Amino acid sequence: MGRRGYPPEFRRKVLDLIEAGRPIAEVAQALGISTQSIYTRRRQDRIDRGLLPGLSSPEKEELAAARRRIAQLETELAVTRRTPTAAYVRALASLCDVAAHLLRFDAAELDARAADATAQLTAATRRAAILARQVEDELGTGDPIGGPLLAALADADAITSGEQVGPLVAGWANLPIPPLVVRGPRRRTAGPLAAPGPNGTEQRPVAVALASIDGLLVTGPQVLRPGTAYTLRLEVRTGDWPEWADRLDAELVGHLGEAEAQTPTFTWQRLGHGAVDRPDTPEIRPWVSR
Repeated sequence: MGRRGYPPEFRRKVLDLIEAGRPIAEVAQALGISTQSIYTRRRQDRIDRGLLPGLSSPEKEELAAARRRIAQLETELAVTRRTPTAAYVRALASLCDVAAHLLRFDAAELDARAADATAQLTAATRRAAILARQVEDELGTGDPIGGPLLAALADADAITSGEQVGPLVAGWANLPIPPLVVRGPRRRTAGPLAAPGPNGTEQRPVAVALASIDGLLVTGPQVLRPGTAYTLRLEVRTGDWPEWADRLDAELVGHLGEAEAQTPTFTWQRLGHGAVDRPDTPEIRPWVSR
């Protein structure tokens, strides 16, 4: 049994016997432990009492706990990196690198630095091609938010003049960004959230919600002015409807209560037979700040 396997009372008994003058070899034989474990325990006890330099027992426990937490976070991060949302966000970050090369290409062309302009344009188109293959591999060509990203990369590959860069990069600012997702108690229960997949695995329905306020896509926290009416547009892109659902409800989560704002809700009904069961039609509602 290792040192960590002995209870504190046993370890204290070993130290007491050593401090009483019993030889270490004799104590080890009597208690059925190794002499090395006794030497290690005695050294740690002297460190804990400040007689020797080194990490104390509480500090070692904190360090071990920190390492376990780091390992747990690394595992969680590895799982998160495999999700489609994470793949899309990583692709957006890489798209910024492509934009940087295009802007440098435009600047070099304006300064008549032909060699630099050629190098920057080559870097941009090569990065765009690599990123396009990555998006196709991780998201596929038919993904509702990956599709516009692939179109943006195709436009980058077609750039031949610095005059095209400004409008192109400005248009990329309209690419959808996944909103923050808040998990909370459900107010309604329409049945089980997961359906069995073809191999018996759990398949959960996925929907992407794109919200706009006065025509501007919501990509983060929004500030509302008192006494102002806003136009809220919500577009939901989803796969086929789950069999257990007859409608899709959307509700905004924020810090404003009923006294501060009149917040709308959204509902899409399942379409009838013969129609495509996808709530792709945007819903528009007034949002009034009081």
